[in-house]
Parts: sequence; structure tokens; C-alpha cells
Amino acid sequence: MSDLLKGIIGLVLWFFLTFGMYKYCNPSADSLPFCGGSTQKAVSAPVAVTEAKRFPLDFQWSNATSNTNEGFEAMKATILEEATDNNILEIVGNFYDGEENTSSYEDLGLARAHQIKALLQDELPEARFKLSSNKLDALSEARTDYFESASFNWLEGERGPVEILEDRAIIRFPYNSVQKEVDPKIDTYLEGLATQLKENGGNVRLTGHTDDQGSASRNETLAHRRAKVIRDILRAKGVKRSQIKTFTEGESSPISSNDTEEGRRDNRRVEVQVDF
Repeated sequence: MSDLLKGIIGLVLWFFLTFGMYKYCNPSADSLPFCGGSTQKAVSAPVAVTEAKRFPLDFQWSNATSNTNEGFEAMKATILEEATDNNILEIVGNFYDGEENTSSYEDLGLARAHQIKALLQDELPEARFKLSSNKLDALSEARTDYFESASFNWLEGERGPVEILEDRAIIRFPYNSVQKEVDPKIDTYLEGLATQLKENGGNVRLTGHTDDQGSASRNETLAHRRAKVIRDILRAKGVKRSQIKTFTEGESSPISSNDTEEGRRDNRRVEVQVDF
């Protein structure tokens, strides 16, 4: 074999050996013996992912929508176990200074209270809720994190003969009677209502209710007569007949238990709803 041929063969072998070692020891490939490294491929440390802390019932910044998560049913049961025949659940919706009010309510706290009420309204009658709001100092972490935003209080005490709620008023009646309870608070309320209707127009809806004593048909009639009694009082104070509509629901829509006298008194009522 000539020296030239031996030189060419040596050059070719040198090329393949050099290329093979490059591939063999490439940092992107597994690190192997003869390359000055360990026998294991280098693996980057995993990046820890921190999950957002969640609560049984939580909200986000500038958002009135409630989120229910694990533990909500237990939380609801704990709240409702303090309910009696006629106590009232006060829901206080919190909101932070600096939040944008994206709701149609006066503030986000009140909007959140309404959201929470919707989650509980199958468990309590409408009249057993009181909603309010509370403004808190801004927290920087609240802007990106989930946060709790409500507190719950049970309000005790006997209901009065007239009760002014956010969306309606309730006027109560004695047992088996179409005459309202005698109390100056009722007279004052009806006087003010008549003045509003005469000055601002609008309509009033009067719906009569009873407890469950007696037959359903008799209670239907009794409830309607109660609504007409309030209608006649407003008419006597100058409200137009066209502004007043009367309805009856009899015993079908109790707001308290009919198992106690206190609850039955709660249910003997006329509900007043005004639309200006």
C-alpha cells in the first residue's frame, strides 16, 4: 500500500473519530463515559407551581360573582343550624377601598350579599334575610388572590306589626281577622306610602297571606279580604284605584313555620310592593 493511500485512509478515520466523539459528548445528549461527566443526563430542577388559595365561598377583585368550592355545603349547614322559627339572617357583604363597582347595586358589598343570599334562599324565606355592606381598607394581595368577603349574623327579636324590607313592606294581621294589627307604626307607614303614590305616581301591589289554620279555600278568601282592607285605606287617603292591584296567595307562601304561634303570626300578613 502506498504512503498516499495510507495517508488518505488515516485522514478519513481521524474525521469519523472526531465527529463521533463530538456526538458522543455533546452537552445536549446524555453525558457518557470517556467524556469526563457522570453517566446520567442532566435534568433541570422542576419549577414549583403555587396553587391559588381558595375558600368555601370566595370572590375576586372588582367582581361581585360568588364562587363556591370544597367545604361550601358544610359552611352553609353551620350557618343554617342557628336558624329558629323567625330569626333573621343578616348577610354583610364586604368590599375593599379601590375596587371598581361593576354591579348595578350601590356598592360591591351589597352585590356580593345578594349573590350569597341566592345560594341560601332555598333554605330560608325571603323575609328572613337582611342584607348590608361593609367597606374595608385595601389589601394589595386581594387584587390578584381569591378572598372571603362576607360575614353572617343572626338577628333575634319579635317582628313588628309592620316590617320595611328592601323590596317590600309587610303588614301583619291578628288571627282570623281582616283588620290589621292596631299600631301607629302601620298608620304612619300607610300615610307615607299614600303620599308617595299621589306625588310620584306608580303602582302598588297588595298580596294577602294567611297561616295554615282552617281550610285552604277559606284562607284564600281571608287573604284576599286582607289585601282589600289595605287597598281601601290607601283609597281613603287619596290614592287612585288604578294605582292599586290586589292579589291572594292564601296559606301557600309562608315565611315562617306554622308549627308555632309566633311563626303563624308571621305568616298572617299583606305584602306591599311598590313600583314607581
